[in-house]
Amino acid sequence: MTNRSENQICQQKAGFTLIELLVVVAIIALLISILIPCLAAARDSARSSVCASNIRQLAIANQGYAMANKGHYVLAAEDIMWGLGGTKRWHGQRKSPGLSTNPQENRFDPARSPLARYMGSDGQVKQCPIFRSFVEDEKAFEANCGGYGYNDKYIGGRFDSYTGIKASQNSAKTCQVQRPTATVMFTDTAMIKMKLPGPQPYLIEYSFCEPPFFVDVEGKLSDYHASASIQFRHRNKTNVAWADGHVDQQPMTFSRGPNAYRVHEHIIRAYKIGWFGPKDNSLFDLN
Repeated sequence: MTNRSENQICQQKAGFTLIELLVVVAIIALLISILIPCLAAARDSARSSVCASNIRQLAIANQGYAMANKGHYVLAAEDIMWGLGGTKRWHGQRKSPGLSTNPQENRFDPARSPLARYMGSDGQVKQCPIFRSFVEDEKAFEANCGGYGYNDKYIGGRFDSYTGIKASQNSAKTCQVQRPTATVMFTDTAMIKMKLPGPQPYLIEYSFCEPPFFVDVEGKLSDYHASASIQFRHRNKTNVAWADGHVDQQPMTFSRGPNAYRVHEHIIRAYKIGWFGPKDNSLFDLN
């Protein structure tokens, strides 16, 4: 009799009560709630590191291109004045100079980029792992730039020295960049448009990191601001590849609107698009 009672007591002690089970579940839930933000932060940090590596590779490839082309950096968009945007970009070539009814003719082929031979074993322009384009059929104009933009006004083009076609057909030489550690070459970029009816904002790829202001042939700033295209998608920062090849992250300091697609400033800012540094072109020009 005694042995049976002792066995029953041991069996009762070996199990969990409902309260104990609920406490364990609550502790597990608490630990998960603590770990999820940490895991998300670690994932974002890893993606940011991949993006930084990608953009550094672009800068190094452009330096390699310059060494092989008498010091001239790669052209950003040498035939952009042709048709509805041309067929050649720093990141590839496409078949149609405008919006063809065949989507495949609109997309730039990164294997045909003038930087391809300097881009490593696969010769491909890499994609930023965080960047997303939300409307597939609207990616045609600058599709496949990877979510990165090039300084086309001063380095990939010379809009401070020429007008019209000549501005896009001339690039800077390495010796002309007086402050390579403080001159922007590539950044994370995107352009925001509005889908109708709605209107509903969405992002598209954009090949150029626009300076804050347009510039004339004498290098003077105009009174008109450019369309903001630098996106601060890495925990409110953007990856920047400078002309000397080093990469860092910069926070957004200001934004302006509307852009070329008539999107208002508050929407542009909400999508983390704007500029870093001073409210002038000093981080983009050659001086």
